[in-house]
This record gives sequence, C-alpha cells and structure tokens, in this order.
Amino acid sequence: MYREIKFRVFETELARGRMFSWEEIKSEFVSYLNCKETFVMQSTGMLDCEGKEIYENDIVQTVSKDGVLLSKFQIIWSESRCRFMKRREDESYYDLETSQLLLKIIGNIYENPELVGVAS
Repeated sequence: MYREIKFRVFETELARGRMFSWEEIKSEFVSYLNCKETFVMQSTGMLDCEGKEIYENDIVQTVSKDGVLLSKFQIIWSESRCRFMKRREDESYYDLETSQLLLKIIGNIYENPELVGVAS
C-alpha cells in the first residue's frame, strides 16, 4: 500500500500552543524534530468516517453502522505498523489497516488530554 509520508506538529503552550499541518511545516521539518516544545505525529495514511486524516496520538471512537459512538482508542505505532489501543497498559492492539471498524476522530492526546486514560 503506497501512502505519502507526512507529519503534523503540536507546539506546547510554552511555544505557540497550536497544531501545525504538514503543509505548514514540511520546508522546516527537521527543526521540529529536536525541539523539546514540540510533538511530532506521523500520518497513518488513513481517513476516519468523516474523511479526516488519522494521525498518531489521535483519539478515535469506533462507530457502529447506524452511527452510534462506541469504544475510544488511541492511535499508536507498534511493531512498525499503525494500530489502535484502548490504554497504554492494555496490550491488546487492533491493526488499523486490517480493521473493519469505522473510526471517528474525537481529539488527540495533546489538545485533549482529558481523553487520555478514559478510553472505554
């Protein structure tokens, strides 16, 4: 499966406190890698049920076929594949590329820290 490798960056509140898209950062990407005030997230190359691009450390909810929001998960990289998991201490992962579940992005761990650790 071919996909464009791209990233986005979240700068902490000590910097600018906002998310930057790949288009905004790609010409200066290397400078973000060594900055302790930024968090770099890689694109999975996949879209959620609303057509939004899914990135590492996004928080997603599974969606039933009739649109009901179900369990929450965090998107992570594990064993060189993108997966999603319920909690960091939970070792059960779901492979993002082969899962048949519909996903909806509800936030990310940097802008929505209240979603971290409350996965159901």
